[in-house]
Amino acid sequence: MSTSQPPPKTFSLQDTLPRLPIPELKDTARLYLQTLRPVLTPEEYTQSEANVTEFIKAGGAGEIRQTRLHQVDKEEPNSWLERWWLSLAYHGWREAVMINSNWFMSLRNHPETPAELLRGEKMTAQFTDFQVKRAAGFVSNLLNYKAQLDT
Repeated sequence: MSTSQPPPKTFSLQDTLPRLPIPELKDTARLYLQTLRPVLTPEEYTQSEANVTEFIKAGGAGEIRQTRLHQVDKEEPNSWLERWWLSLAYHGWREAVMINSNWFMSLRNHPETPAELLRGEKMTAQFTDFQVKRAAGFVSNLLNYKAQLDT
């Protein structure tokens, strides 16, 4: 299929996207309690239910925070979640982002991966030639992908 116009650049249509909605506090509380039921004893669940009821009551801590969240949403250019997601999930978290935070990334073993690496055998403190080549290839491909996004 051929088009007369080039595809849009990454983020060029950001301003046309709808804003991320803020869920109602009562809906969030209901879903939270649903997730607790299978993992808590009946006594623990009853206590959690009381805590949630206290939290979401009119004038309670939940209502105050919900109001603050709506204010943040008004101040942010794209989404109430965007700055927090970037600073906490990507920039502030000190784990490997690609496998712990970016679920769309899937790494597969290279066909030439040495068997001892696949078995998880203890290696010396030095990197193998294969590991260095694999890392360099990964970075090279990542930079190629970034260049494609920028064009």
